[in-house]
Amino acid sequence: MRVTVISVILGLVAASVSAISPDQLPTRSATDGMWLMRPVDPQTGENFGMIPGAFVRAARAKLDGVADMAVFGMATERLSLAAAPDDKRSLSVSEMTPGALRVVGIPPIIGREFSDEDLRGVAVALVTYQVWQGHFGGRPDAVGDRLWRGAPGQPRDPVIIVGVLPRDFFQRVPVADSAAEAFTPSNVFVRRGMADGSFAPLLRLRPGVAIDKVRAEVNQAVDSVRGQVGDPVGKLNARLDPADRPGWKK
Repeated sequence: MRVTVISVILGLVAASVSAISPDQLPTRSATDGMWLMRPVDPQTGENFGMIPGAFVRAARAKLDGVADMAVFGMATERLSLAAAPDDKRSLSVSEMTPGALRVVGIPPIIGREFSDEDLRGVAVALVTYQVWQGHFGGRPDAVGDRLWRGAPGQPRDPVIIVGVLPRDFFQRVPVADSAAEAFTPSNVFVRRGMADGSFAPLLRLRPGVAIDKVRAEVNQAVDSVRGQVGDPVGKLNARLDPADRPGWKK
């Protein structure tokens, strides 16, 4: 009798779970426990959005207490959907550093993420779940299809799709620019220029490392390149905040 009652209870629980739509399930932020590096006005503490690439590189080189860094950029490029010179359909494209998906623990649902080799080889892209469904019909063989870089009516260079992001990617990684419909690999870690865009670096600390120690390292890193960054950005300080804190974009 006891076994029968337990079986009935388990059956009711299973039925309740199966009745829940995936869209109703809570989305867990992949940035829990991570820290966001962002620029602030030293006088007012006001946030200035995303941090310059020069600050990112300096921090990456000097932060002993950081185990991993994933960097996301703003959507600043468009890639065409078709090779036809007169086809004007295009996607808004942002950047992420190779290995960023590994750092936040979100693998593509099909295909692969970016590697360092992608910075030197054939141009590649990851597309969002929504683009995969809307423009490629959710086909698994969309990995390997091409986007195109170049203005309509002009010669275009191919950009190969290597993977598809999960449907809830932007909910789980709120620092990524939600205007993006595709991503290309960022070379912010290896650039040499100082004024090369703005980025959202996510930091995961080494076990046992105090955040105050890393904050001090960030200040030293930013000070080391401050003279190489033009005004007004060069006057900013960097600050580390919990990456999952509500309202960090304000």
